[in-house]
Amino acid sequence: MKGKVVAKGITKNGNISLKVEKEGENCSFTVLKSHRERFALAGKLEVGKNISIAGIPRFRAVICTLLKPLEK
Repeated sequence: MKGKVVAKGITKNGNISLKVEKEGENCSFTVLKSHRERFALAGKLEVGKNISIAGIPRFRAVICTLLKPLEK
């Protein structure tokens, strides 16, 4: 999914949650702190940035498996 970061937060377990919007449709992703490279990249992201993100549904959340910032 390619979209814009609408909201960013920290979960109670210390993971990063990202809400991404694409054409009026919102999806929430969780970046696990055990995935160090993606976690560091998600920590640097700002609200309003364009990103490419993919994930798999697990435990009532979508776990991020791919995260790339886009230059637009």
